[in-house]
Amino acid sequence: MDIDRNKQERLRSIIEDFTSVSTIPVILKKVLMVVEDENSTAVDLEDIIKRDQSIASRIVSVANAPFYGRQRKVESISQAIFLLGFDMVKSLAISVAVFSNIIYKGRYDIRALWNHSFNVAIASSLIAEKTGRAGMDSAFLAGLLHDIGRAILLQIFGDAYFDVSASGPEGLLEREEVAFGAPHTLTGAWFADKNKLPESCVKSINFHHEPERCLPDKPGDKCRALAQIIHIADVLVTTDNKGYEHDCLPSPEYDGILKTTGLKEEDIAEIQKRLDSMKEEVRNFYFL
Repeated sequence: MDIDRNKQERLRSIIEDFTSVSTIPVILKKVLMVVEDENSTAVDLEDIIKRDQSIASRIVSVANAPFYGRQRKVESISQAIFLLGFDMVKSLAISVAVFSNIIYKGRYDIRALWNHSFNVAIASSLIAEKTGRAGMDSAFLAGLLHDIGRAILLQIFGDAYFDVSASGPEGLLEREEVAFGAPHTLTGAWFADKNKLPESCVKSINFHHEPERCLPDKPGDKCRALAQIIHIADVLVTTDNKGYEHDCLPSPEYDGILKTTGLKEEDIAEIQKRLDSMKEEVRNFYFL
C-alpha cells in the first residue's frame, strides 16, 4: 500500500501540537504543558491534578488497586505519585483527560473504549506478573494507553473516524492510514513520544497489533516483550467482550508469541478468572 506522506506529516503535525487544538479540555492542555516542560516536577503535576476531581479520584483508585497488593491505603495524589511514580501518574492523568473529557462523542461509545483499555491494562499487568518479562507498572501503563490513538483520531476527525473504524477489525490499520494518514497505533505512539512517555510504552502502543515487528534497539531491550504482553492482553480482553467493535485480531505469530512468553492454557484461564473478578472495579473506575 502506498502511503500518502503529505497526509501523514499533516496528521503528525496536528498530534505534536495537540495542545493548540481548541476543542481539547483545558485540564488536558495544562497536563500536557507540564509534561512538555523539562523543568516541571511532580509537585507541578500534583498541583494540576488536584484541581480536577475526576482525574484525582481515578489516580488514587489505581494506586489502591488490589492487584498491586499495596500494604497501606493511598489517600492523596502526593502518595500516589510516590508509590506509582511520575511516569505512571502523568500517563494516568493524560489518559483520563483524553478519555473522560473528550469533547466529540457522536456515535462512538467512548466508555466502551475506556472499559476495554482499562481491562487491557489489568490483563497486561497480570501477564507481566505471571511471566516476569516486564514490570507490572510498565505493563499497566502501556496497556492503558495502547488505544489512545483511537481517542485522538476521534477527537480530530469525529464521525469520519467512527465510519472508518466501525467496519470491523479486518484491515482496520490500513483503512485508518488511507483515510487519515496513519493508523491509531502510530498516532498513539507519536502522542506518547511527544509527551515523553517511556520508550517501551511508545513502542508497545505502535506495535500492539503486530508485536513481531517490534525490533529491540539494543541487547536487553524489553520493548518487544512488552509489546507481546500488550498484544496477548488485547486479544484476551477482546475475546471476552464480543460487543466491542474495535477488537484486536490475533497476530499470525500469536501461537509463537504465547510460546515465547511461556504462558500455558491454565495461565490464561487464571488471568481470565482474575479479570472477571475485577469487573465491578473496572466499571467503577470509568464511571467515577
